[in-house]
Amino acid sequence: IVTLGFENIEWVVVIHNSSREYQDSIRELLSGYENVKIYILNNDYHTPSSPRNYALDYASGDYVGFLDGDDKYTPECIRTALNDIIDTNSDICAFRREIELEADSHLILNEKVLWDQTQERIVVNKHNWDDKKIFNVIWGMVTSKLYRREFLNVNNLRFDEEIFFAEDFALNVKAYGLAENICLLPQLIGYVYFVNSASLVQSVNLSNEKLIAYAQGFKKIFDTGLSFGFNMNDVMHNLLTHEAILILSSTVITPQTRNKIREIL
Repeated sequence: IVTLGFENIEWVVVIHNSSREYQDSIRELLSGYENVKIYILNNDYHTPSSPRNYALDYASGDYVGFLDGDDKYTPECIRTALNDIIDTNSDICAFRREIELEADSHLILNEKVLWDQTQERIVVNKHNWDDKKIFNVIWGMVTSKLYRREFLNVNNLRFDEEIFFAEDFALNVKAYGLAENICLLPQLIGYVYFVNSASLVQSVNLSNEKLIAYAQGFKKIFDTGLSFGFNMNDVMHNLLTHEAILILSSTVITPQTRNKIREIL
């Protein structure tokens, strides 16, 4: 299998809100690799947004990808995606994911794509746009993509640290609206998403403040997509369903919060 090689990739590792023992173990594991940069970030945020933004400030490569701590790339992913994003002069290159379950009892979202899987790659832009094919299940995930770093920087594309859920959707909908070319790789399964118990743990009894914050974040995503003229029906359906489930599951929600969410959305 052809691979770019670990030593030929700049790895920017951000250890976020972790114990000293964990920090020391990561440093010990990765010491000796000149191509690995390790940074410690402690703050009041508990989503991936701030460590990803922090990493982007230190990244120096021409292209960047986002790898969560318990996931992995397939061996051919980086080289293939890099070749295609360069060859097609694209700002974004999107590929497919596969799921690895810790337990058979875990349920996952549908990962089906609507791309023509008989093609090795598809380049889309404003002249051949198809919302139904672009905005399918995995479009919002930043982990299944490479980005041209200059494109992110010139357009000040960073994660909104005030969005508590679907923060990668918020970045991607703006990125898709600004990109000149987007390269889709229907045959490349490049990212392995490991689903464990920790991945699934999210309180469904959120505070009133957090329920409102979720709604505000979703509104930002909808407004951004609509400002670019995208058909946001499926995106709205998925995220509003999530908000509805949180509302139904809450034992603390007040009538005032319900009205506030209704006004927002």
